[in-house]
Amino acid sequence: MTRELPAVVTGFGEFIAREYDRPRTVHLWISENIASGEYLVRLWGSAIPEHGAGGYLGRIKMDPLEADALIEDLRWEWKRLVLDHREVQGPDRTAVFPFSHQWDQSSRPELLQGLAYGLVDIGFVTYSTLFRGENKDLQRLCAVLDRALRRGQQVISIESESLIVPWGMLYTPPDVCHDPPTEDHWSYEGFWGYRHLIEHTFSHMADFDSRIAVPAAGLTVGLCADPRIDIDFTRASFGVRKGVYVDLIRDLFLANGATVVIRTRKSELARAFRDAKFSDQIVFFCCHGLAAGPDGPTHRPYFELDSNERIRGRDVKNWLATGSLATRPFVFFGACNGGRLASIFYSTVGRALLRDRGARCLIGPQLDLPPVLAVTYSRLLFAEFLVSETKLGDIVWHLTCELINKHNNPLGLMFSLYRGIDIHLWRTDGQ
Repeated sequence: MTRELPAVVTGFGEFIAREYDRPRTVHLWISENIASGEYLVRLWGSAIPEHGAGGYLGRIKMDPLEADALIEDLRWEWKRLVLDHREVQGPDRTAVFPFSHQWDQSSRPELLQGLAYGLVDIGFVTYSTLFRGENKDLQRLCAVLDRALRRGQQVISIESESLIVPWGMLYTPPDVCHDPPTEDHWSYEGFWGYRHLIEHTFSHMADFDSRIAVPAAGLTVGLCADPRIDIDFTRASFGVRKGVYVDLIRDLFLANGATVVIRTRKSELARAFRDAKFSDQIVFFCCHGLAAGPDGPTHRPYFELDSNERIRGRDVKNWLATGSLATRPFVFFGACNGGRLASIFYSTVGRALLRDRGARCLIGPQLDLPPVLAVTYSRLLFAEFLVSETKLGDIVWHLTCELINKHNNPLGLMFSLYRGIDIHLWRTDGQ
């Protein structure tokens, strides 16, 4: 929530000062050192003790292919344990995928309890492989990081152009007595996305402002939709009012007084991004995305708004080469079944969108997003974001916790926030 400071009475009336951006308590800066097959890591922040002995710098002894494989293993386990969890029900032995077909599992807590330790284990293995290597400097850095993460909720910013991890899925034991975790001793508090506010950032964005100004005429939302998404929704519309996915998302924004512009072709998106009068404050993608095939990540990720119209990072760069998105919109990627997302998608397409001329913030899933959850998550997130000045990072964190605590659904952990913990709508007093 945007925190209001005490009012100051002056000769011109009452002035309310607002604090827009909170300090990040943990900063991780990670850079690929190609020559020696390693990543350099720096750690600092208000949660990190300073003793005058210098900063914390370590080396992750891992090349990009090893890193890709590690992250792919994390995703594969989540897909296997959660999205592909299969049950046979009824006399006709119908196959049902509970977490893909029904987002609310509050009546069946045993489902999440039965698979949660598998998620804990792969999250801990990924964290340990990255930060608990043999490099002594890295070990010292990791020990300090461990202590900071165990002290309470942190505001974490990870800056890297090359190593992009599903940070919310990582697991650090919240209690040193239960490190490593076991089936009998683990806690949801160990998941980074459950306990902490996390963002991944890229290089510095000039003139960055966490406030999205709401014009007097109201918000404009660009709904960029792949018509084939409706097929996915029809196949998996268990537990949600029957309807068309794109229509449900459109109605969500219309109900909150926004103007919705629907784009279903690559040419329409290109024209909009090149327009000097670009007016979208929010860009919502209902699309198919591809960044990984059966053999792992591909280095040619793309998304589609229509069949055979692939949109890559280079297309976005080209559209923004001579202009900029004047509104610096908030971009939400609702990439659904039919494609596999991976970190390389966000390091190419995502980074192209978040460069100096583009968006100020992006949210996207790290796995195929079940259509039912796509609709529900979008509704819950924007129901809060559109009607208050609550900051985006707080909403994402709250939803992650609520899905686990109330609905026994861990999939909130798979959403990643790219540069945007403090993003919020900004309305002037006259609005």
